[in-house]
Amino acid sequence: MRARAGVTLVELAAVLAVVGVLAAVAVPYLLGTLPAFRVNAAARQLVGDFRLARTLAVDRNTDVLIQFHAPTANDYTLALDTYPPPGGDHHITAEDEPVKVVRVAALYEGIEFTPSPGGGPPADGVTFTNDLANFNPDGHGVSGTVYVRPAADAGRTRSRERRVTVDGSTGRARIQRWTGSEWE
Repeated sequence: MRARAGVTLVELAAVLAVVGVLAAVAVPYLLGTLPAFRVNAAARQLVGDFRLARTLAVDRNTDVLIQFHAPTANDYTLALDTYPPPGGDHHITAEDEPVKVVRVAALYEGIEFTPSPGGGPPADGVTFTNDLANFNPDGHGVSGTVYVRPAADAGRTRSRERRVTVDGSTGRARIQRWTGSEWE
């Protein structure tokens, strides 16, 4: 007589118990890492949009603006400055050509622009003058920084905080993380 192929109830219960234990260990770990993934993704989004603005400014031979909005909204608009004002007082107007609007809180749940270290100005986490980043046709921009963190970290820790800086002389954007004593 041949042995039957299959799985016994005891074997199935053992496998389910092992899977349950692994899930019980892995799920809390994965949920704990989500804010770090999201803050890194939001910082990469900012860098990508700064690079897009610089590229568009050079390609289209016009100024490109990124206007950061109210700190509670955590959003910004990228637009071609089709009618730059004399004297250089840039801002996005109805005549400008919008490229995109990014809503950070909607794309990256639980992520916010954060006040600069120490709680000092700026309160909205954006150091660009008038909350406006500007890139001109030669690829240069204005210098500034945007601080980003998981909202749950407010007042607790800065370990997952990131800052995105733009060097105005080169237009280069980069991400830095807080090491506990300095930005790297």
